Amino acid sequence: MYQRSNDEKNGHWGFYRFDETGRTWIDPPGNIRDKIDLIIIEPRLPEYKLPGLQKVVNYEILTGHNRHIDNCRTATITAEDWLFLIGDTMRYMKNDCNPNYTTFDHIKKTTLAHTFMDISTSYKWQLDNWIAQVKQDCKTLCKEY
Repeated sequence: MYQRSNDEKNGHWGFYRFDETGRTWIDPPGNIRDKIDLIIIEPRLPEYKLPGLQKVVNYEILTGHNRHIDNCRTATITAEDWLFLIGDTMRYMKNDCNPNYTTFDHIKKTTLAHTFMDISTSYKWQLDNWIAQVKQDCKTLCKEY
């Protein structure tokens, strides 16, 4: 009796392993997710901190937005701009995250507003002035100042 066994190429992992041209998966099986580059589309992606760029310089701070790529293996993009970001992210990751292969700038510059404060309304300023006035008034009476 002749019976055909399951061909490795027909199974999802065998299909990926034996094809050198590469494949695009939509919702890949769980046992392959850690073996492939993955792009996750989230409903929203809040602004995130950039390593080493968390200092305020000249009232400006840099944060990341709309796309986060972790070690050029896993990318998370926002659903807001997914149509543009999916193609750009695929091209960027396929070229080992070389900045020459992306047109999207994920760095957002936020300029903080200058805050004006009337120093005469500050409690510390009022207290310092009161102490200075008391010292001045006490010079003739106390003889310590």
